[in-house]
Amino acid sequence: MSGKSASSRAAIYGRNSSAKQKSINDQQAENRAFAEANGWTVVAELDDPSSASRYATKSRTNWARLLELLPSIDVVVLWEPSRGDRTLATWVAFLDACREHQVRVAAVSHSRVYDPRNPRDYRSLAEDGVDSAYESDKTSGRVRRGHATAASAGRPHAPTTYGYVRRYDPATRAFLEQLPHPEHAAVVRDIIVSVGRGEPLHQVTHRLNASRTATPRGGAAWYHSTIRGIAGNQAYRPHPDDPARGVRMHNGDLHIGQWPPLVTESEWQAAQAVLGGNSETARRARRNSAPGQIKYLLSGNSAVMTAACGSMLSGFCATDGRGATYGCKMDRCASAPMPEVDEYVTRLVVARLARQDARRLWVVDDVASRAAEEELSQLRAELEAARQSFYRPGGISAEALAGKEAAMVPAIEDARRRAQPAGAPLALLELIEAGKFGTERVQAAWEAFPLPARREVIAGLFGALTLGPATVRLTRWTPPAERLAVVADRISHEWSHA
Repeated sequence: MSGKSASSRAAIYGRNSSAKQKSINDQQAENRAFAEANGWTVVAELDDPSSASRYATKSRTNWARLLELLPSIDVVVLWEPSRGDRTLATWVAFLDACREHQVRVAAVSHSRVYDPRNPRDYRSLAEDGVDSAYESDKTSGRVRRGHATAASAGRPHAPTTYGYVRRYDPATRAFLEQLPHPEHAAVVRDIIVSVGRGEPLHQVTHRLNASRTATPRGGAAWYHSTIRGIAGNQAYRPHPDDPARGVRMHNGDLHIGQWPPLVTESEWQAAQAVLGGNSETARRARRNSAPGQIKYLLSGNSAVMTAACGSMLSGFCATDGRGATYGCKMDRCASAPMPEVDEYVTRLVVARLARQDARRLWVVDDVASRAAEEELSQLRAELEAARQSFYRPGGISAEALAGKEAAMVPAIEDARRRAQPAGAPLALLELIEAGKFGTERVQAAWEAFPLPARREVIAGLFGALTLGPATVRLTRWTPPAERLAVVADRISHEWSHA
């Protein structure tokens, strides 16, 4: 053909879908040698370390650049046609563009230079495109079937999920098992439980960065997105059909994984409730009222506390000569000193959750939690029997008792965690557990919770919590006990359960 210049201008292109730069370098070396042997001037060396099939998820920047160069070059040098494009439609479009701009296509592995204007050459290149697309489809089918088979068998998918470590056969490199990582598993559990208890993401992130905890990818710092990704990863939760195993997700389906979960179902569900789960409405509500923006216990949410008119309360910080107060957000029909309101509501919560019927009234048990509760009772009874035996003549020895306690205490703690029903806020469950040991334990647990967790408990416990209008004027000289009594008289409440 008539060249566009005295010396043919060539662009060489290499590609490897496995992103192995050495393989691309080998291709380009052969492409360059082929161009020199034919006396062509190489004006561009381009490569893309990504797939060219229709299943590719990454764009090929340099392939697009090669197409832009076609009007100004004479020949495109490829190691083989499949290195160009494995999608038939775009390969044919490339051939048509080469034919239009009188650009030849050199296939180094064929030792051939094709001219797309020649019908036989065009057909040969087009058939290569058909073969490449066919092989791509076959490969994709094998990969999909392999993934589906692995998912059904519960085998993990690469890379290794943070919080776990994998064992492989040293000879065959076949997968053997996936186990909790000796250090990272505790980090995962801490993240999910902390999020489920309402701890703001920025606090979790700051705590992990301050302790220099290793990140999943070895980065320098933790970020909100990383915390959110771990807290929402279903691999860490128990499978509904086999709570002793984690979850293997594939195309939206849950399969029983070949590894133990790192948290209980209730802990995982609590974290999803905080993050919004799959509900866009819940996520939007959380963005509009992020835990990190909450300043006061009872303000800013009608589900927590309202004025008599039905409006939510606003919190007002202390100013000169005036302490912090709550007031009606709409028209200030009600206003009361914040410390006394907080203290009285806290007393209501602590007293209610210290009652023996708290769990039965406030928590709806599920099958898994009831089974764990029975297991917990049996373990506790067995350990108590061993301790009583130690004090009886002829009973077990001190060494035997110590060994039994060392073995059973972790099992009891695990059963206690699994006995927490799914769907209930973690803070509420922990308070109910503390209530078995009296109001002091409930009070201590309450004070240890972050503010968002306390608000979640209040919203769940009370069907209505209302601040009425003032009937007695309080001054700075009013005794503390009288101030609390006056505020208590103005607060009415209804429990969400009888």
